[in-house]
Amino acid sequence: MKVLHPTPISALALALLAPLASVEAVTIFQDGVNGYTGTADTNIFDSMATKNFGGNDQMYTRYNSNSSGSAGYDMAREGRNVLLRFDDLDAELSGQTVTSASITLTFSTVAVGGGGDANAVLFAYELLKPWNEGSGTGSSGTTGTASWNDSVDATPWQAAGAKGSEDRNLTPIFTTSEFNIGGEGRIVVGDTIVLELDTDLVQSWIDSPSENYGLLISVATENQYRYPVLGFYSSEYGTVSDRPVLSVTTIPEPAQFGTLAAVLALLVLVRNRRK
Repeated sequence: MKVLHPTPISALALALLAPLASVEAVTIFQDGVNGYTGTADTNIFDSMATKNFGGNDQMYTRYNSNSSGSAGYDMAREGRNVLLRFDDLDAELSGQTVTSASITLTFSTVAVGGGGDANAVLFAYELLKPWNEGSGTGSSGTTGTASWNDSVDATPWQAAGAKGSEDRNLTPIFTTSEFNIGGEGRIVVGDTIVLELDTDLVQSWIDSPSENYGLLISVATENQYRYPVLGFYSSEYGTVSDRPVLSVTTIPEPAQFGTLAAVLALLVLVRNRRK
């Protein structure tokens, strides 16, 4: 039986084609992993409207009760919101096309007031203006930005709490399925939740880093008598694995395939001329 051995040219071609069999790659961005330090996160609080909490190891979102109103979601009930941004994505992903992306958060606090359990969701909104993470610490925070009133120093949000149409896209980019707080099958501290992201938005964070303003995350419940409070571990938390995680799946952009195709075509031409 005749055994065929690949020529050096065909072997090289196979080596160049091999990456095409599994071109998707997953990149993880989490402070403290592989030298990454680009996470900015904090929360803004209506009861402490000039205070910043960016140096704390937890961040919170709260939905106020509305016992005199009707059931349903109402942005006016937001009392505390999380701001989260992953910077410097282009350093790892420049020239890549995003095919999927998600953020994973770990619960540090799970509570609900108002006399019972509640079914809740998380809304994620695209932020539209710059904001400071700040370094405020403690339960009372430190005067500074970002805060409920201001996004950066001496620059107020269009509407307090980043509730204006110039502050955020008022249509959520993602809404979680309902989860229970305080009842049977409830979420507990240490559980995680995944927010699936719009690929075009994440692509824009890579291609236009200066226009990456991150997300605002808010808890909500349709029950007008309940006021859920959720906490998440921030990028300052001591246990690295509990910090916020951005996972991005990408493939090389078409131009990179074009370069490879040109190289292969040249190799084939050279091989044919030698026959």
